[in-house]
Amino acid sequence: MTLMEKFNSRLSSIVKIPELRERIIFTLLMFLVARVGTLIPAPGVDVDRLSSMASQSDVLSYINMFSGGAFTRISIFSLGIIPYINASIVVSLLVSIIPQLEEIQKEGESGRNRITQWTRYLTIALAVIQGTGVCLWLQSVGLIYNPGISFFVRTITTLTAGTVFLMWVGEQISIKGIGNGVSLIIFLNVISRAPSSVIQTIQTMQGNKFLIPLLVLVAFLGTVTIAGISYYFHLDQEKSLIPYVGKGFYSKRGELGENSFIPI
Repeated sequence: MTLMEKFNSRLSSIVKIPELRERIIFTLLMFLVARVGTLIPAPGVDVDRLSSMASQSDVLSYINMFSGGAFTRISIFSLGIIPYINASIVVSLLVSIIPQLEEIQKEGESGRNRITQWTRYLTIALAVIQGTGVCLWLQSVGLIYNPGISFFVRTITTLTAGTVFLMWVGEQISIKGIGNGVSLIIFLNVISRAPSSVIQTIQTMQGNKFLIPLLVLVAFLGTVTIAGISYYFHLDQEKSLIPYVGKGFYSKRGELGENSFIPI
């Protein structure tokens, strides 16, 4: 089967398979929810001055990109999914260096659920810490209309709740949608800033009428090439089932390990 035939087969399967169609629709709805949240600002912050500062700072622009533009609005999703990613990295490192945690992870589904729950708790703690840092920074640069304890409590709670909600959205996409939810949320945030970044780049290059078409052509060819290569390897991949059989593959709690696949 050629690459084009495989591509057409995948497209037709979207229409023919109800479950796949429902998963795609669910993922798109979750995308919509994630984007709407970036437009809901937390009260009490001079958003106009913050946007002006972000446009002049590479660091703030970088943070704003990964939050999908939510940071310059100090919206409920300003922290984005970053605290969850940081928590996942920390937990993964702890599992690799602490034997007791490694044993828990090997205990089948229940062990992985415990690790996941600890990751969620750590996400909340990191979100509170990062939310506090954001509030302190806003106060230091004079962007808060009425600074005080009430502003700190309200804003930290709002930002933490936003991160927890995004974490839930990512998990729901992974379960009921398509792909890895957290990765897709990051992709959505980055790609949502692409149009404004392209417009800004074009505006800075208006003096050179030959450079803009060349830049657009290179970007288009690069995108098509990367997408084509990725899709080719994805379609060419086949899975070889590795069944776990025998007493030795049971966890300490008597649970049977799941079957695995080798991508070929």
